[in-house]
Amino acid sequence: MVFFYLQKIGASMGAKSSPALANLFVFWWENFFIFSEHNPYRDNIAWFGRYVDDVIVIWKNNESSANVFMSYLNDNHCNLRFTHTWSKTCTPFLDVLLVDNGDSIEVRPFRKAISGNTLLRADSCHPEHTIKGVPVGKLIRGKRNSSEESVYQAEANAMCTRFRQRGYPNWILDKARKRVDVIQRSDLLTNKEHTQPGELRQRLVA
Repeated sequence: MVFFYLQKIGASMGAKSSPALANLFVFWWENFFIFSEHNPYRDNIAWFGRYVDDVIVIWKNNESSANVFMSYLNDNHCNLRFTHTWSKTCTPFLDVLLVDNGDSIEVRPFRKAISGNTLLRADSCHPEHTIKGVPVGKLIRGKRNSSEESVYQAEANAMCTRFRQRGYPNWILDKARKRVDVIQRSDLLTNKEHTQPGELRQRLVA
């Protein structure tokens, strides 16, 4: 038996234009429902950031008022539904965990509990330079997402374990580790000249 899915609402899944259209739609939505005077809870938002459809908010009130705000967001005719997590000490956003240590915000790599090991297998049919480059790229991402060197080292150890499970030999991992270990994290956080597609949109709400 064969089933066909008929999509009636929204942009076509897999179409090249769909991400841009979705981003434009949410951009319009947040300007009207978040940043404008139509939002009765705007004064409680200290900071608002969005990457495509993932949102992080610094809320100036208690959890009860945040739940009321979520009900306000979900009461719409735009076919948008939001879920949320709340914490006074730490919160995940995309692939990082933001931790309040009192004096500053510590950044750590974050993987969802349901995440599997989907790293590219070493015996895939990709060119050799690609196989060698994947660990370098992943380790660079881990260093960029770690505000403390000890956090990066722990993440690198865990990452190399996952690479070994996918068939990567130690000599490739050791070479990648030596290459990334000497890179300064500050060099990885340098702003680029041009705005990248899907760049984090952030805004202070007056």
